[in-house]
Amino acid sequence: GTGVGSVSLVDSHITGNSSPSAPAPGGVWTDTQYTVDGLSTITDNTPTNCLLSPVLVTGCAN
Repeated sequence: GTGVGSVSLVDSHITGNSSPSAPAPGGVWTDTQYTVDGLSTITDNTPTNCLLSPVLVTGCAN
């Protein structure tokens, strides 16, 4: 079966990560709800940060 869950970022930063194979995001890719508070950022992850995530990730600067 598949698991259902959620992730929350609180005062966190995801920066400078990379994925070895394009077009994988390198930042955050999710198909479930993702909560990011106003103090968290997701930036400078390669190759596409969060651009290809099926669910829009708030706090992600593409």
